[in-house]
Amino acid sequence: MSAYRLARRTVCACLAPVGVGVLFIVSLATLLFLVFGCSLIDAVLITAAAVPLLGAVLVTSPHSLTLCRRLLRAAPTPSAEQLDALVHALAVASPEYVPIQPLTQLRRLTDAQLCQGWRASYLVLRTQPPGAEMIETVEERQGYLDELERRNPGGLTAWLASGARAAGNPLPYLVRNRGGDAAIDWDGLTRGQDR
Repeated sequence: MSAYRLARRTVCACLAPVGVGVLFIVSLATLLFLVFGCSLIDAVLITAAAVPLLGAVLVTSPHSLTLCRRLLRAAPTPSAEQLDALVHALAVASPEYVPIQPLTQLRRLTDAQLCQGWRASYLVLRTQPPGAEMIETVEERQGYLDELERRNPGGLTAWLASGARAAGNPLPYLVRNRGGDAAIDWDGLTRGQDR
C-alpha cells in the first residue's frame, strides 16, 4: 500500500468517529438544523473555507493523481539540445545576461593558448569600465585558471606560490611541472615573499 493511500485512510479513520460521536450527542434533527443554520448565517465564511478544502481534496484524490501521471507520461521529453536552446533563449532575454565561455572550448586549447588568453584578458580587464562586460572578463579569467588547475594542479599551485601577478604568465611553471620530474622547491619559490 502506498504512503499516500495509507495517509488518506488514516485521516478518514480519524474523522469518522468524530462525526459518529456528534450524532450520538445531539439528535439528527438538531445536527441538521445546526449545519443548515450555520451555512445560511455564515455562508460567506463557509464558502471561503470550503472552496480551498474541496479543491485540495479533489486535487489529491487518487483519480486526479492517476490522471496527472498519464498526462505527464504522454508528454514528449525534450532532448538535451532543446533544453540547452531554451536555457540560452531565456538567458539572452534577461537584461543581466553575461555569456560564459563553455568549458569544451577551453579544453580544446593548449596550455600556451590558455596562458596567452589569461594574459590578454588582463589587458582587456584594465580597459573596461565596471559593469557586465567586466564581470564577463573576470569569469573568462576564472575559466582559464580552472582549466589550468584541472590539467596541472601542481604547476598552477607553484605559479601562485611564486607570487603570481594578475598579468603574469603561468606557462613556465606548467611546463616545468608537467612530467613530474622534480619536486617543487617551495623555499626557492617563496624566498623574499615575507617582506
